Amino acid sequence: MSGPAVKGVVCLLLVLLAGQVGAQSTLPDSPLPAELVLARDIHFSSQTGRVEDALKALDSLERKDGTDIRILCEILFYRGLLLLDLERGDEASMAFQQGIEVCRKEYESEGDLFYLVQEALLKSQWMMLQKTSVLIRTGSEIRKISERALDEDPGNFTARLLSAQGLINAPPLFGGNPVEAVEILEDTIPLAEDEYELFTLYLSLADARRKKKAWDEAGQWVRRALALFPENRNALEMGDAIRRREK
Repeated sequence: MSGPAVKGVVCLLLVLLAGQVGAQSTLPDSPLPAELVLARDIHFSSQTGRVEDALKALDSLERKDGTDIRILCEILFYRGLLLLDLERGDEASMAFQQGIEVCRKEYESEGDLFYLVQEALLKSQWMMLQKTSVLIRTGSEIRKISERALDEDPGNFTARLLSAQGLINAPPLFGGNPVEAVEILEDTIPLAEDEYELFTLYLSLADARRKKKAWDEAGQWVRRALALFPENRNALEMGDAIRRREK
C-alpha cells in the first residue's frame, strides 16, 4: 500500500486519529456538542459529500461566545481530519498545528492531562503531512508524551492507542515493534467506550498484524472494523491491501 492509502490508515487515530489515524475524543465524560458529533460521524462514515456542511458547523461552533478551550482543541482536530478527507493537506496541517499550539500552551498553564494527550493526538495527524525527518522526530516526541501520560493514568485510552501506533509505524531501528503493539491494543479493548474507539482499535490491530504478514488475522480485524463502519474509506483500503498481501 502506498501514497494516500498509507497516510489514510496511519492517520487513524482516524484518526483520527482519526481516526483519524483516525479519531476518538479525549474529552471527559460529557455530551459532545452536536457540531462535533456531526463532524465525527461524517468522518468515520466517509461521507465526503457532507464534509463541507460539517466544516461550516465547526466554524459556527468556534465562533460561539464562551466556547471552552477543550472544545476548541476538538474543533481543530476534527477540522483537520475533514480537510484531509477533502485532500486539502496544507489546510489540514495548519489546523493540526494550531491545535498543537493551543494544547501545549494550556498544558503548560494548567497541567491538565487532557491537553498533553490531545497535543500528542494532533501531532500524530500533523506529522504524516511532513517530511520524513520531521515524521521520525515527531514520532519520538509522541512516544515520550504517551509514556508521560500513561505514568499518570495507565488506563488512558488515547495514550495507550498512540503508544501502540507509534510501535506499529516506527521503523525497527527507531523502536518499532508491531508485536508489542498488538499486546497493548488487545489489552486496551476492554477500555473502549463506543464504536468509534473500537473501530480505531480494530483497524490498528489489522495494521499491526499486516506489518508482520499475518494476513488472516489482519483480515479478521478489518472485517470487525467494517462491521461497525462499512463505508469507511480507510478500512476498505486496508482490506484491499491485505487481500493483495501488501505490507
